[in-house]
Amino acid sequence: MTTFRDHCVIKHQNISLDEEKSLVVIELLGDVDKGVWKRLLHSSERCMPHGSKIIITSRSEKVASLGTTEAVRLNYLSKEAYWYFFRMLVFGSTDPEEHPKLTSIAMEIAVEMCGSFLYAYVAAALLRENLSARFWYRVLRHLREYKQKNILLLGEYPAEEDQPRYILSLAKRRHGSEDTKFLLQSSHCHNGPASHGGLPKITMVDLLSGTWSAMPRGKFEVLSWRSVIPPYYSYTTACEFVRHSSSTTA
Repeated sequence: MTTFRDHCVIKHQNISLDEEKSLVVIELLGDVDKGVWKRLLHSSERCMPHGSKIIITSRSEKVASLGTTEAVRLNYLSKEAYWYFFRMLVFGSTDPEEHPKLTSIAMEIAVEMCGSFLYAYVAAALLRENLSARFWYRVLRHLREYKQKNILLLGEYPAEEDQPRYILSLAKRRHGSEDTKFLLQSSHCHNGPASHGGLPKITMVDLLSGTWSAMPRGKFEVLSWRSVIPPYYSYTTACEFVRHSSSTTA
């Protein structure tokens, strides 16, 4: 337990009575040494009441070999389910059929986001700010350019949200002027409403729309999304301002 405690963060803890069963949920960010895992199990047999359970969550397929039951694999939502989720974020209780042109554009945007929940929240916030078809087409075009530029610059489209990737602001710029270009380096998750006071003032929507009051320089953090339901997770992204002339090809 000491090895895990030294390298992990307790996101939620419910102190129960000694005789009550316990449930331990471990989220692994990478692979785990089997020797360390065996020591954890041996320690848990001594300190956890009989009948207690340990659940491991991870993106690594190797974790499946550590369990005593068949692993449960969570896949992306189907295209239909993801569209319903994104549609509710964008239109809310409004009937999408009342806005057929916007609905058509939103469906194309949903396809480009490849099932990402974080992208869905950011894109929905952008779209709700401006209910014009022209602006929504700009968001769609920007999203496609974003994916294509990362393929050209990095050799692939980053599958994970914590991989480095380039992004351009949606803010209009004059020909020959400097592009507002950023490198998104890594994402972090913060737990609980108490941490909100220390969160970045600039949001991802601000970054994309260019609505911040002062142009950030160098390295800084932006607030990608903040959950409104318990346990109130907040997601931040480390960014770096990159100078690039729009007269040259990225």
